[in-house]
Amino acid sequence: MSDSLKYQYTIDSRDVIARRDALEEERAQLDPVALANWVDANELAELLKLCKEGETIRDWEQGITLIQEIAFEDYAQELAEEVGLVEADAPWPQNCIDWEEAARELRMDYSSVEFGDVTYFHC
Repeated sequence: MSDSLKYQYTIDSRDVIARRDALEEERAQLDPVALANWVDANELAELLKLCKEGETIRDWEQGITLIQEIAFEDYAQELAEEVGLVEADAPWPQNCIDWEEAARELRMDYSSVEFGDVTYFHC
């Protein structure tokens, strides 16, 4: 079973770093024949690229949350609930809010990174 982070809705940058380190250690222990057939080579390449980009992000090493693009609307709603802008269990105004538009507005304050073919946003 793979420990891949790719396609998770949210990822902590510290988990990205730990996974990269684990795969680099695993790769270092492989003989040339095993290395040629190593199934995690693509994942490591994607993690290395993501970590390189992450080095330019403040607090990358201390931990930032990456939110997958497909989950950003849910994230916006949860954030609004967490900070008390709306009540989680209130039918009104929850059922009147255009969460797609709210997420689009919130996303303006976020930057994006690519993890392979998946876009993640971070603040």
